[in-house]
Amino acid sequence: MDSFYGQADEFHAQFDALYTNIRKRRSTVAVAGPEAVVQAAAELANEVRMLRNNLMHARVGHFFNEKGKIEKRLDAFTKAARTALEDEGHQT
Repeated sequence: MDSFYGQADEFHAQFDALYTNIRKRRSTVAVAGPEAVVQAAAELANEVRMLRNNLMHARVGHFFNEKGKIEKRLDAFTKAARTALEDEGHQT
């Protein structure tokens, strides 16, 4: 049973590191990016933050549903970033 708790702690630490990384990158986008990309980055970071908090407090019912929410936000961010690059004449 102790090994299960060790795995859970490791998962939480990795997810917390992921959230920290996303938050730092969102800050970079907020300084240099167009508003649509900034908004999409903020929504992605918020979704990851909510899942991280729910994981830490064992409030996650169906992880795959939560994962789907993050993937939806990531797709929206990717689309906004691609559109911004195309608007500036960059090829994607």
